[in-house]
Amino acid sequence: MTTFAPTVDPAEKRGHANRLAELRADLDQLRNPLRRPAIKQRIRTAGGRRVTRWTEPVPLPCLLDLLREAAGGLGSTTRGPERHQTPRSRPPGNLDALDLWSRVLVEISGWHAGLNLPSPPRDQDWQRAVLRMLHDEARRLSPETVAAIADDVHRWWRWAASAADISQTELVELRRV
Repeated sequence: MTTFAPTVDPAEKRGHANRLAELRADLDQLRNPLRRPAIKQRIRTAGGRRVTRWTEPVPLPCLLDLLREAAGGLGSTTRGPERHQTPRSRPPGNLDALDLWSRVLVEISGWHAGLNLPSPPRDQDWQRAVLRMLHDEARRLSPETVAAIADDVHRWWRWAASAADISQTELVELRRV
């Protein structure tokens, strides 16, 4: 009895590899701090020489944390007999960012349950831990599932970038750092 393996179109295989790479890049920026390129500065020393110095800028928080910050920001209450909101110079939060943050949480939970992933330890940031599991699990999933996850993750990535007021082209450039 002869069995034939189904032929796989090389273009389809490349397309799946590209989707997988894009998914992993989006997940990395959602859960890991964003590294920025080193800054080159020309300075003069006390002796008058010109020296080139490279400084490493402080990395930006991950996109998930930036979205969380944009969604939160409620003023703290004072301690004592009168509890009230302390006055702030800006609004307490952004309702659009809060809506996006809640949508991301629900969708992350949906993928966690749908893929039957294990529960992360209690001492870890739940969302980041689940995104790490998605990152690790992606290569074992079917191309259709990877495409569906990649679409959702890229939407979360766009939402977080817009809430953090970072352009998408800047984020793609930061991937090359």
